[in-house]
Amino acid sequence: MIKYWFALLSFFFLTHEIFSQEYTISGAIADETNQPISYANIILIRASDSIVYKGTSSNENGKFIFNDVKADSYTLHITFVGFKDYTQALLVDADSVLDTIHLEETTEALDEIEIIAKKPTLKKEQDRLVFNIENTTLTEGSIWDVLKGTPGILMINDEITVKNSSNIIYLINDKRVYLSDHELQQLLSGTNANAVQSVEVITNPPAKYDASGGAVINIKMSKNLVTGYNGNLYGNYTQGVYPRYNIGTGHFFKKDKLSVFLNYSYDYSKVNRVNKEDMLFIEANAVTGRWQGDIDRNTKSKTHNASLNLDYDFDEKNTLSLSASTTQTPFWKQKTNSVTQAIDSTF
Repeated sequence: MIKYWFALLSFFFLTHEIFSQEYTISGAIADETNQPISYANIILIRASDSIVYKGTSSNENGKFIFNDVKADSYTLHITFVGFKDYTQALLVDADSVLDTIHLEETTEALDEIEIIAKKPTLKKEQDRLVFNIENTTLTEGSIWDVLKGTPGILMINDEITVKNSSNIIYLINDKRVYLSDHELQQLLSGTNANAVQSVEVITNPPAKYDASGGAVINIKMSKNLVTGYNGNLYGNYTQGVYPRYNIGTGHFFKKDKLSVFLNYSYDYSKVNRVNKEDMLFIEANAVTGRWQGDIDRNTKSKTHNASLNLDYDFDEKNTLSLSASTTQTPFWKQKTNSVTQAIDSTF
């Protein structure tokens, strides 16, 4: 049996070496006049399942780099405000330096006259990027849409990241917003951006923010969030072997110095995972052994999430914030069927 274990270990290390190879992909981005484009958003999307694999931004010289990229097929997707989106298919099987990528400026046609769309301005300061969008077409959408298009901010699988980290503190007019990521998305998705002046992406936050190594996004507005009530319902449904869905509701109320946000959601999930393994041991062109493993696992759960946030502004410098949240899973069940067998043909 020793020879079988030796063959098994050899197969494992060989397979691990093949599938763990990683490469570096680099390149540069410029406009049609060959001027570098700084802080463009760049993502790698796996071709097999359309999942965002990695994301980065171009530096001050328009250059970018992806490290530790596994061998696979990808789509390179580049966006920068004022320019058309760019996509390119990539087959990664070695380190490579891409040719300079030139982005095409966005134009609009009006009565046969071509007009260059007014572009927001981007200013680099010592510890932050300041993205000014006041009186531009970006203010026609929601505040959430503005964040998704802000240089330096990447949307990775429906999650906002800065410098590959989702550890972000959000401010509105320099005041911290004590909401979860999902609650904040619901609020900003339902709020028009016409009052937004700029978005500051602070990658090296001063100590006063207590960002614990993360980033800070500060939304500057000409006026505070609209007074009154804002409510929404949301939900999604996924069908695999079994269905999964979640439904929820969010409510925001603001009047004078008081702001209240209430959120509730219900999640139902039943997930089936099947893992099959079959390994042959060959010696002298003959099968000398076989190892088989089959695992069939079903996991079912029901979860309730609720949160309440309250802010009261005493004055411009003093705010009382209270928050409470709860998560309850009254039902969770897992059932696993596992069959493993080893066959030695010498017996």
